Formats: sequence, structure tokens, C-alpha cells
Amino acid sequence: MALLQRINASRRFFLSSTIVDGRMTIRACILSVHTHRDRIDELVQLITQLTQPEALNSGLARHKPGERT
Repeated sequence: MALLQRINASRRFFLSSTIVDGRMTIRACILSVHTHRDRIDELVQLITQLTQPEALNSGLARHKPGERT
């Protein structure tokens, strides 16, 4: 899944995937009780940014894993 690869390539978050009702779904697992709301907001902002049409047509959506945006 390209979106999952782009999220993980940010090196700020590491998400995984699962199958729900036969469809691949991205999932987040927050293990630390010290994870603050601002980190979750940052993840939502990244996902929103990566799914915008302009991101899909730019280098942002096509950068290589490990490469900084």
C-alpha cells in the first residue's frame, strides 16, 4: 500500500496494516501512555497532507523510504 509506505518513510511514525472485511486497512498502535495528543494530531495531519491531490502529483507522494520530505 503506497500510502502506508509514504507514512512510514516520514520516519516520524511506523504504522502497520491489517485486513478488515477483505480490505487492507492502515492501523496505528499506540503503546506508550506518554504519547500526547499532539503526536496523534501530527499523524492525522501527515495522512491528510499525503492524501491531497496536489501531494499525489508532487514529489511528496513519491519520495523514497528513508528520504526526508
